[in-house]
Amino acid sequence: MKFNLALPGHSLYPGNELLWFKDITGEEIITIARVADDLGFDYLRVGEHIVMHESWVPVMGPRWLDSVTTLAFLAAATKRIRLASSVTVIPYHNPIKLAKQLATVDYLSGGRLNVTAAVGYMEWEYSLLKVPFGERGAITDEYLDAILELWTSEKPSFHGKYVQFQDIVFDPRPLQVPHPPLWIGGYSNAAARRVARVGDGWQPWGVSRARLQVMLEYIRSQPAFRERPRPLDVFATLFEGKINPLTHAVVEPPTVVLEPDVILEQVQTLTKVGVTVTDVDQLLGWGEFGSRGTEALPPIRCLDEYLDRLRWIAAEILPEAQCRPATISTAIETN
Repeated sequence: MKFNLALPGHSLYPGNELLWFKDITGEEIITIARVADDLGFDYLRVGEHIVMHESWVPVMGPRWLDSVTTLAFLAAATKRIRLASSVTVIPYHNPIKLAKQLATVDYLSGGRLNVTAAVGYMEWEYSLLKVPFGERGAITDEYLDAILELWTSEKPSFHGKYVQFQDIVFDPRPLQVPHPPLWIGGYSNAAARRVARVGDGWQPWGVSRARLQVMLEYIRSQPAFRERPRPLDVFATLFEGKINPLTHAVVEPPTVVLEPDVILEQVQTLTKVGVTVTDVDQLLGWGEFGSRGTEALPPIRCLDEYLDRLRWIAAEILPEAQCRPATISTAIETN
């Protein structure tokens, strides 16, 4: 099992909570990144919104750092930990420029970038950026194909409805070959088909563990996956709760405790359904489930307490949990 954590301060989500990192500085963000790097965590995760509508601020918070800029900032400050765009809303970007930005981060970081691509769902954000909301799926698919062409072809050429190019040189290409791992975010059947077609991993949102297994079978059954069988990374939160993926409303909070045996039992449960990556955000009091302090999960009030909790997780959980591979293969046998 691998572990990621959302970078504190890259956003002020959830907006309805008083977060200890509301006034975090760039220097403190770097401190967190370097400690996580040194402690052996696998990924730092950075999300994306361009701006936030006033009506959504109580849910999402007002502040979102630019994702690609933040990834580059982290790349310069760390040595080992992987850097995950989680998620990048593909239609928000010019695909040629985005391909160049992400390739540059991968190149300069020594090949440590993961990209999680998603369609997005906030129609007002599409309207603001003058991107047709009703065509977001088709745009995402075409942009991803164009980006992969730029990343992998010595003489890139593409002729689609939304993007065209030829007679160009794209350099540097990503350091990772054939390209940085491309995960797909989403919970719909369309997202699952996108995983089957181009994904190296899947980051669902608001999907129960029971439904996750069903959707994994759906992904494996797709002709595109059968044509290119491969191991598939799958992300799920450590403790299961229920959330409305459209409104972010918590339907049923999980019971989160700082007990190593209980946490490792959750890891084992996840491995049995094919999950390869989980997060520690709930243990750190962050996110839609995590910021409510309880006796079993004392609230974090400052940077020092956050780093202490991070070190506790690294000492008590990571050595055992990182040795536990998924017990259900997410690849199709080729014979």
